[in-house]
Amino acid sequence: IGADVVAGAWAALNLWFEYRTRSPAQEGWIRWGEDWMARAGLPDAQPLADRWLERIADAAAQAGWPRTAWQQAEGFLGEPYTLVLTHDVDYLPSRRNRGLPRFLRALVRQLIFRRRPLDAARIAVAYARTLSRRLPYFDLLRIAADEESRGARSSFQVTVARHCRFDPPYRFHAPPIADALRRLHASGWEICLHGSYTASRTPGMLAQEREALEDVLGAPVRGHRQHYLNFHPAQLWAEVEAAGLKYDLSVGYNDRSGPRAGTVFPYRPWDVARRRPCSLWEIPFVLMDTALATTYRFSARQAWEHARRVLEANRGCVAVIWHQEQLGGLLDPGFETVYYRLLDWARANGFRLTTGGDLLPELDAAWRDTLEREK
Repeated sequence: IGADVVAGAWAALNLWFEYRTRSPAQEGWIRWGEDWMARAGLPDAQPLADRWLERIADAAAQAGWPRTAWQQAEGFLGEPYTLVLTHDVDYLPSRRNRGLPRFLRALVRQLIFRRRPLDAARIAVAYARTLSRRLPYFDLLRIAADEESRGARSSFQVTVARHCRFDPPYRFHAPPIADALRRLHASGWEICLHGSYTASRTPGMLAQEREALEDVLGAPVRGHRQHYLNFHPAQLWAEVEAAGLKYDLSVGYNDRSGPRAGTVFPYRPWDVARRRPCSLWEIPFVLMDTALATTYRFSARQAWEHARRVLEANRGCVAVIWHQEQLGGLLDPGFETVYYRLLDWARANGFRLTTGGDLLPELDAAWRDTLEREK
């Protein structure tokens, strides 16, 4: 069978449900309460496809079917567990505004939406201190340095166009930003495309945005995540594939933790229209900082406990999202510490901390090996 049958079928059925319940004109992401797993009464998204596959594999082994080398290897491609680290870059300041617009929004966020006046005060103090030393909300290189000290690598998802009010306002080709992106790439960090709000719903737009980012970066761009997760399941993968991108990180929830596609492993999505697997990989994400802060409304301590439980329950090869602006301590105080504490915990528990781009050779090799065996 020349396809990732279980994961591909599960993802196709899961997103088919979304396709049937949401019109192509309906913007925004599907929320947990709208998905079938929630409607079926499950308390959280769970890797049901993986459990299904394990039961099939166990039954096959009991029937005497031999296990392949990949099935015999412990963990994921020879590693116990893999954590793909990603940072959506949804805001960057200019030297002129000094990050003041984001600072004011952060205060409103804490005072009105989260109702945490003490955190608002902490942000105000931290902003004043940061302003005297460096540009607030511009932490790209500092994040890389902190990850370097932990033996980790990550990717930064960058938006290159602003077609509507939901798109980030920064200019990615401005000299300070472009220089930082090139320095990150030269140091071994990955720069990916963060498709603008309508990009995956507009034929050819992702290809244009990828080309624009490559022109500034001077290097190929292979990974993608759709901004706001605003995609329609009948269009996303076809547009990502047509843009020449090699993997995507968009399938997950904005308002819930856990695997939206029912698996904690990368898979090649099934192209229903052309009856073949896509040439790209989908790496599921199971954890996002802003969901912990705004949906669950966790404190930093609660966020840490929740994040650890999610990763313990979803060991495999999954991605996490921690926004660039979060890691300066000027959005949700304490959440920057949660991220680095999570990295230390993951490293101590055998996780490989890497980027999606670094996994591509291993994923492609496993795919080729599987197809060769089937011949």
